[in-house]
Amino acid sequence: NPDGVACGHHRLDLRGENLNRVYGSASLECQPSIVAAQAACLAAHEQQGGLRLYLDLHAHSNRRGAFLLGDADARGAEARAIARLFAWALGRRCSSFEYAQSDFNEAKRGTGKSSVARMTGAPLSFTVECHYVRGHHSSEPFGPSAWRRVGCSCLLALLDLDLLEKPRRSLCHGLDLKDRLPDLRWAAAHLADESLGLEQGKRHRVRGPSRARPHFGVILGPMDDHEPLPELWMHPELIGQTVEVVDSSEDASHKRWVHLHECSGGLRLRATDLRYCNEQKGQFFYGVLSKTKVTLDASSSSTTHCVLNPGTVLEVAERRVVDGILRARVVRDTQRGVTGGWVSEFKRSAFDP
Repeated sequence: NPDGVACGHHRLDLRGENLNRVYGSASLECQPSIVAAQAACLAAHEQQGGLRLYLDLHAHSNRRGAFLLGDADARGAEARAIARLFAWALGRRCSSFEYAQSDFNEAKRGTGKSSVARMTGAPLSFTVECHYVRGHHSSEPFGPSAWRRVGCSCLLALLDLDLLEKPRRSLCHGLDLKDRLPDLRWAAAHLADESLGLEQGKRHRVRGPSRARPHFGVILGPMDDHEPLPELWMHPELIGQTVEVVDSSEDASHKRWVHLHECSGGLRLRATDLRYCNEQKGQFFYGVLSKTKVTLDASSSSTTHCVLNPGTVLEVAERRVVDGILRARVVRDTQRGVTGGWVSEFKRSAFDP
């Protein structure tokens, strides 16, 4: 849309039309670029054995982070599971991607991803959104390198799905086959069960640490019986700090490794480099994204104290997982002032990489 951008438009072309609302009805005279894009996708689908992946790359000014918008939910349990598996693999490849921000039930008439999915039946048909400035996982601002990393990771995630279908070492791209394949198989099985469960009104629990249900631990320094990894000497400020673990895996020698949250450096450490604990204490700030229930106690089922409105800013002094839900203890907020209570960091404990 160079003509629209030249006129100062973000979403509209030179004629004042939103080009991402005319797929399926575009004309060669008025929207030639959309007609060409549709023709290219349909030709690839018909002449090259089916369209595997469709990505419509967008910038977003409101919702933070990088995330996917798709409408696979409307096409049944199998399509739903494949779309979520791609997002899961993308989250493992790209630290700025946010699974919890993604929406797989976002069907809008005239959009590229909905039109292409309808024409080809491809379940991997998405709008890829990336915020102009930043995400929730890190305070580091986005730039061209971050956006390139998102695009590159989308293709690596597709190779991960290929690896699941036909395991071979050439598709691992720096990850050990014995380490990668079991995780992919587990995620595929879990998401297939979850998709059937959604149709049947059932809920499924998630194994191990994740962003929605992290583990916490204190990073150990040098001791008589422990020598930290060399990577830790590059981050001496982390030694003795309570950090957030968002993933764990086991290598071919059965050694357990953990992956830290980006705010904790995003390092990959041995599980023995940490002493696990039940909570993370400190000073944390959050922005409320949707109406949030404040309870008197740490359990989400305890008595409701009040409800916070979107836009409220919270100061939190403690984070812990209670009954499988990541909870935060509030010390003050911009809606009520100095106060107390507990809130859930996630609206639901989603399957989150």
